[in-house]
Amino acid sequence: HAIDLDRILHRLAEAGGTFSGKKLQICKPKVQILGQTIGVDGREPDKDRVRAIVEWATP
Repeated sequence: HAIDLDRILHRLAEAGGTFSGKKLQICKPKVQILGQTIGVDGREPDKDRVRAIVEWATP
């Protein structure tokens, strides 16, 4: 993982790209990105968003 991360960050720097230090989430067991929780076991939708859809009132 660390080698892949180093490779990605190096290529991004070569291309002139940047990351926001406030938003960067690395070396964490789980992260939330774009309404998904992503971890070592895979990904799943954000529970709050799923609940909002399930509890949506029927017209």
